[in-house]
Amino acid sequence: MLELPLTLLPGTLLLRSGRIVAHLLDWFGEAGTTAMPAIQNSLADEINTIYPNQFRLDDAERAVQLLKAAQESSSQAIKPPQSMQPLNLGYTFDFLEAWFEEFFEIDGISIQVKYGLEERYEALLARLHPATVVGYRLAKDLVRNRLQVRDMRTLRNATRNHCLRPAPAWQEYAENHLHLSGSYGSALVLMQHFSSQATPTEWYAPEILRKLPHVHDFSLLTQRLFSVGQLVDLAKLGRRLLLALELYPSEREQWQKVAKRLIQSVLATGQLRTLSLELPVLEIFDWLPVAEGSSARTLLALSRSFARNGESEAELLCYVTYLHWVVLRDGGDSFMGLLAKLQLQLMNLLRAFMVMGSNQGLSHFARYYDSILRDPTASNVPARDIMQACAVQAFDSGTTLLEGRITPSALHPSKFVPLVQVLEGQCSKQRDPATAQERRLSASNARADRRYHFLIHFLRNAEPADFPGKALRLPPRHARVRQRIRQEAVRIENFLYSQDWQNIHLWDLFLYGAGDKAPLFPDREKFQRQRMNITALLGGLDVAGIETHTPPEVYAPVIRALRRMPRWRENGDIVSLWPYAPLNFHPRLRLMVHAGEDFPHIIQGMRRIDETVQYYQMSQGDRLGHALAIGIDPTLWLQRQGEVILTEGEYLDNLVWVRHQTMELAMRVPRFAAHPILQENSLRQQCEAIFGRECRPEALFQAWLMRDRCPMNLAQPPELSLAIPVAGSTEENEQEVPPLLREYHFSPDVRRRYDSLRKTDRPDRIGLGDLELWEALQDMLMDHYSQKGITIETNPSSNVYIGPFQHYGEHPIFRWHPPDLRLLQPGGKYNQFGLRRSRMICTVNSDDPTIFPTNLHHELQLLKRAATKYFNVSEVEAEIWIDSLRQQGVSIYKSTEA
Repeated sequence: MLELPLTLLPGTLLLRSGRIVAHLLDWFGEAGTTAMPAIQNSLADEINTIYPNQFRLDDAERAVQLLKAAQESSSQAIKPPQSMQPLNLGYTFDFLEAWFEEFFEIDGISIQVKYGLEERYEALLARLHPATVVGYRLAKDLVRNRLQVRDMRTLRNATRNHCLRPAPAWQEYAENHLHLSGSYGSALVLMQHFSSQATPTEWYAPEILRKLPHVHDFSLLTQRLFSVGQLVDLAKLGRRLLLALELYPSEREQWQKVAKRLIQSVLATGQLRTLSLELPVLEIFDWLPVAEGSSARTLLALSRSFARNGESEAELLCYVTYLHWVVLRDGGDSFMGLLAKLQLQLMNLLRAFMVMGSNQGLSHFARYYDSILRDPTASNVPARDIMQACAVQAFDSGTTLLEGRITPSALHPSKFVPLVQVLEGQCSKQRDPATAQERRLSASNARADRRYHFLIHFLRNAEPADFPGKALRLPPRHARVRQRIRQEAVRIENFLYSQDWQNIHLWDLFLYGAGDKAPLFPDREKFQRQRMNITALLGGLDVAGIETHTPPEVYAPVIRALRRMPRWRENGDIVSLWPYAPLNFHPRLRLMVHAGEDFPHIIQGMRRIDETVQYYQMSQGDRLGHALAIGIDPTLWLQRQGEVILTEGEYLDNLVWVRHQTMELAMRVPRFAAHPILQENSLRQQCEAIFGRECRPEALFQAWLMRDRCPMNLAQPPELSLAIPVAGSTEENEQEVPPLLREYHFSPDVRRRYDSLRKTDRPDRIGLGDLELWEALQDMLMDHYSQKGITIETNPSSNVYIGPFQHYGEHPIFRWHPPDLRLLQPGGKYNQFGLRRSRMICTVNSDDPTIFPTNLHHELQLLKRAATKYFNVSEVEAEIWIDSLRQQGVSIYKSTEA
């Protein structure tokens, strides 16, 4: 996880702090009659609370003093410094001027992060929305009359894509790993929270915390001093109170009394229930013209005009600029200034539950991904607006080719057709209008010309404990999950074979993208005659989610069936030809599977990757997503992981797999020949503890290989029979394997012992020989997969946020595809055992670009800076290296389209 330097932390707390929110609410609760409370000590204490054991208390206090000195220095021309007085609640945001100069530069009508500051800026983005910094600069220019409100129209997209630099327009950039549900910006949902009329009733209940990630620096929720509903109520109430105070300046004293009464009511009753009728509605600004000159009311009217057009980022920037304008105009200790600061605090605090800024592991990420505050449907955002936000985020950063990931439920006509319409519309805006029509006509049935396609990803879910099971015997492992994915597979098959999906009117899709200009096109009749095979937009399959919930074996039968099952139609019904022709009927369904991303033990992570490759029968052109377990430095993993807790069964499976792999490794590197003997002793003991008897290691390995067979016995084809032998099995093994596999699935005692927990060896008991073995196994797997033509999809920011990496130089891409080929020479840093013969094929992607604030071009720039900083390569060498990664991404995308 990236961390901000200590000197920047006090400033971030003035914009996002639970304690500051508590101070502000206490002040409003006291009816604004008390003096401004001092917050200097609170800031230092909160730094040590959020980052325990990282900073000395004296250093934290000095960092706050530096902030106070900077505030006084910037405001010296207005009033003399008050060095003897502590920082109080009447603070201003003068320090943001220096922050803007440090991080940003103005390039025409865009504001972008400076070159070379990508990693430092990434840490800032994790804590604050960039509009909080940019908005201050714009507000100050408005106050100084350097800008007029009408100029905000040209700066409307200044903070789009987090102020990250877009990709050069003359180059192709292919995004091969992007989850559409993780790509709509936080501004869309934030502005809905500040604008909606009603708050969902369940948001006031303590149980809602289970649907939110744990944010370390906001204990007001975890201590249940406030509910989620209360915070959202305060946000929307504060916005309308500011509007009232702005609309009726001659009646501010009366409106301040109303504001205090309503805020106290929310604090006392726990919820707003409904917005008071005495408050002005937001729509009142829809009737105000965006006039010449500069006024706060004009700025608010412009913000509303952006809202009507669905430009949430521009709406948010205008509103934040207005909030800073209020503080600059009225002062930080004024009633409106304090109300504006409360709005800024709530905006960044609510965003903290949408953008991942702390915690480690995929389970924590899942809490952010599923956060109810991030879910636009929970806030009644129209589905079309959500899709439009996804399309804008995907293409406006300069990405030219998009592989979006969607769930099987998205194949419903009510969801899929509008999504295609939105993407078609976004693509048409970026194409040359003179050639857009012809490209559409030629692309109606040709997949190679399309700028986007989709992957269907199954989601891993934990098996519920209360599976009913009509039979008396225990159902097989993950039975309910297996039933669900079988239903999802049927939905995918129905999509692929639907005659309706294969004959969509091209004009219906084009009409949305062209809008009012559609009737003016001279080739309208051609479009109306053309039809499109929309099933051609499905390019592959994926399995995503928390790997500890469901192992690869659960999805293997369905994955293989969807890729290999030949079909024909007889009287409109799909007829299976399973026993006769194992042909590849769906060659376009490539595999791009998440594997080895999050793991309790590095051996288990490697095993999961190998299971994915073997069970799914991956080959040339298929891809592994993340695959960190075969790239992370074992020593680094051990230092960051500490004690490991596994189930007894996971420990057994790890022993079975690692013994087999070590035997293969020992044939190539004799120094590891003694390891299988030691592993076999542990394996026999563990097998007896679970199965109640000793089993031959070879039989255990064969049973492990055969787990990819489906145990449901629901009209399964012969290929999926439990008892079918696998290659290399012996008659002796065949006698042991079926009982082992049946016990694994159906024996209550074996399953109970298998799922019980155990602690593995402590880090101080793992020797240098173990670390060398793990590194050699990683090298062997890398070489094996590289020779098979398997690609690794890397997602640097995603891995740095979720994984154990402290900076981008620790990312495994530098081991898989190093910028300096000398590192791969036999005996070199990344080929110490001489096992690797080439670089691995890698693509760079953004994964969930709004949960981890990034875009594709930014990811490549982060890697470039890391290459020059940590691997001693020149700027030219680093540029050549990231350009080769970019070109690989484009080639991979086009090979999937072919």
